[in-house]
Amino acid sequence: MNTDSGKLSHGIFYSFGIRIRAPALLAKPSAPMSLTVTPAAQDNPERRLRFGDWLLDPARHALQHRDGRTAALGTTAITLLEVFAAHPSTPLSREELSTALGREYIAYDRLIDVLVSQIRRKLGRTAEGKVYIRTLRSVGYVFIAPVDPE
Repeated sequence: MNTDSGKLSHGIFYSFGIRIRAPALLAKPSAPMSLTVTPAAQDNPERRLRFGDWLLDPARHALQHRDGRTAALGTTAITLLEVFAAHPSTPLSREELSTALGREYIAYDRLIDVLVSQIRRKLGRTAEGKVYIRTLRSVGYVFIAPVDPE
């Protein structure tokens, strides 16, 4: 039995103590992407984005509530929020979001899901009681709030 690089001779991979058959790791084919997703700061580093009760300052990586409090989010979460705010009402796939963060897309990587969860907790709900970032099953996510550049 060959155990080089975690592969056993009968086609089963062991990674992090989980047994997965190799075909389960293959990504589903998809249509070619036509949208280039970039953070807002790349378009105009001085631009700030207002949505709901929040003000996002991409240049300072800061998120501030209307009442003056600053939300503590990590750099990667802020960058992901910048991407969402730069593309409001546009469905974004996990692959597009991973690419915008400068990461290689891996189908079973849950980093995007974790970051979206952190952002949702910090932002809370809109005045209408909705989450700012909606999940689109089998597609990805969409930022639902209107965004006003300042």
